[in-house]
Amino acid sequence: MSNPIRSRSLDGHEACRILMDLDERDPFRFGEAVVFYRIAPGPEGLRLIRGDEIVALANPWFLVGGRRLRYRGIERIELGGHMLFESPSADRWGFAYLKAFVPPGHGIAADSYMNAP
Repeated sequence: MSNPIRSRSLDGHEACRILMDLDERDPFRFGEAVVFYRIAPGPEGLRLIRGDEIVALANPWFLVGGRRLRYRGIERIELGGHMLFESPSADRWGFAYLKAFVPPGHGIAADSYMNAP
């Protein structure tokens, strides 16, 4: 059985690499990327981040709306409807819900929970 802490850490490195590669190779399409980010357990703890909301990429975090978020919270990365990354612990029901019911401009940067001081 794999160690879940180690697995999440490795997933974070992979998500970091994918976002940094995408930003370097095609910065114009980076804004079209969709990142599904886990802030709490359960479907209500999954947030959607659009690429154009990401202000900076660094290691071990990325900057969204003035908040530093760790890559290990990323559960899925999509670009143009194609999956680039998915964590083994991903919540597929949550992805479908967010895609269907979260309008543009209401992702993680607009979330009052994440923007609280």
